[in-house]
Amino acid sequence: NCEQGPTSQPCGVCQSCVELAPNGPGSIDVIEIDAATYRGIEDAKELRERASYAPVNSRYKVYILDEAHQLTKDAFNVLLKLVEEPPPHLRFVFATTEADKILPTLRSRAHQYDFKLVSARVLQEHLAKVCEQEGIAADPAALALVARAGAGSVRDSQSILGQVIAGSGPEGITYVDTVAQLGFTDDAMLTDVVNAIAAGDGAALFRTVDTLMTDEIGRAHV
Repeated sequence: NCEQGPTSQPCGVCQSCVELAPNGPGSIDVIEIDAATYRGIEDAKELRERASYAPVNSRYKVYILDEAHQLTKDAFNVLLKLVEEPPPHLRFVFATTEADKILPTLRSRAHQYDFKLVSARVLQEHLAKVCEQEGIAADPAALALVARAGAGSVRDSQSILGQVIAGSGPEGITYVDTVAQLGFTDDAMLTDVVNAIAAGDGAALFRTVDTLMTDEIGRAHV
C-alpha cells in the first residue's frame, strides 16, 4: 500500500507507511485476524461480507489471517470463491507455520513464500540495537551466545535477552554471566580439554571434566 508501490522498499513517509510502522497507529484498511479464535464458518461468512467493501484510504484492503491452518475446512470453503476471484481492491495474507494444513485448492491459488530462520550474525546485530535503545551495556561475545541460543528465532532471542538482562549486574550483560545463565561451556574450558588431550595429560582432562560437571550440577540446583 505504499504510495511508491508495489515495491520491496517502502518509502516510509507516505500515510500507509507511517500508519503501518512498528510504532504506528495501524491502518483501517489492513486487518489482522487471529484464525485460531475466529476459525468457524460464521466467522468466515462475516469476513467475506466485510471484504466486499472498498478500502477507505489505501490502494488495497488487506486481510492478514494469522495461524491460518486453524481455520476449519468449512471456513476455508467459504473463503475459496473470494480467494479465486477477489475484487481488485482485496488482498489476503495467510500466515501459518503449518502450510500443509491449508486446503490444497486454496494453496494452489496463492503465492507461497517460505520464511527462513534469521542468521546468528543478523540476530546479534538486532540484539545489539535493542540493548543500545534500552541503554544497556552488552558484551558482543555475550550477545553472540544469546543469538546462538535463539536458534534463528527473533522472538525467542529477545525472550532470552530479557532473561539475561534480568540476571545481569550493574556492569550490564557480560560474557561470563551469559555463559552461566544459558548453560554454555566456557571457551576457556574447551581450550583446557583440547590442551589436555594434545599433551596426553589424563589427570588434567579429568579435572576439567570434574569442574564442568560440578558447574552443571550447581546450575541445576539454582
